[in-house]
Amino acid sequence: MPYIKLDQRKKIDNEIDALLSAIKETSKNDEEFRKGERKGILNYVVTRIVWGLIKDEVKYDKINDIVGSLECCKLEFSRRVAAE
Repeated sequence: MPYIKLDQRKKIDNEIDALLSAIKETSKNDEEFRKGERKGILNYVVTRIVWGLIKDEVKYDKINDIVGSLECCKLEFSRRVAAE
């Protein structure tokens, strides 16, 4: 995981926790969600975040940075979670 400054984490952790709660609450009440729609919701959330970061200025270097960050997220997740 990229190591960001603690004060930077604090600024976004509450919002991330709220988003996670909303996703988990949906899974409690929605039969389709429990049948495998979590991957769709995860894709939607990540896409909205990424698009929100670049939509005002779509340029190759920004797209390249985002794709690189997403690839590193995938690798870090595999290293920390899937490889255990």
